[in-house]
Amino acid sequence: MSLGGLERQAWPIVPFNTVEVSVAYPGATPEEVEGSIVVEIEEQVEALADVKAVESLAAPGIASVRVELNTGADIDEAMDKIESAVGLIHSLPGAAERPKFRQMNNPART
Repeated sequence: MSLGGLERQAWPIVPFNTVEVSVAYPGATPEEVEGSIVVEIEEQVEALADVKAVESLAAPGIASVRVELNTGADIDEAMDKIESAVGLIHSLPGAAERPKFRQMNNPART
């Protein structure tokens, strides 16, 4: 009788141990985004503890830097360190928006 009350998920949310840092820079070319944002963020996060890999994308008006963490890393602690490291960058363009941070996981399906 209690089986009907159990929570079920056909597609559970699985953490990917990855943090994404994105920065909008309206009107900028991919080259401007890469040189003034992506490179700066990469340099700050690559040396952090528990960082396994860094993958970046520079597109018109947007920068996306994905930081993959080592297995077993505390993602909340790593996210705090990444936010602090990116916060140390004082050379981001004035027209760029504030960096946004999010933990990556698979999308929930219903």
